[in-house]
Amino acid sequence: EGEQVSGGMVVLTVSSTANKDWIIKCGVTDKDRARINGGERAEISFDAIHQTLSGKVKSMAQGSDSGSGLFQLEIAINP
Repeated sequence: EGEQVSGGMVVLTVSSTANKDWIIKCGVTDKDRARINGGERAEISFDAIHQTLSGKVKSMAQGSDSGSGLFQLEIAINP
């Protein structure tokens, strides 16, 4: 929450797995990563559509992205 991004920067990616689960991939700071545990409940808010999705933290990267310094987080969205 509250991260600054530049134009053209990918903020998150939404994809579907073979078993039809929806996965959201996003980057978090090292400070936020320290407070997140795998398997925890997660909520993602979209201001543009006035909707909040619920899910669960599926995985977290052990190392940060060399370009952005963010850690990739995968959240499985509840059906």
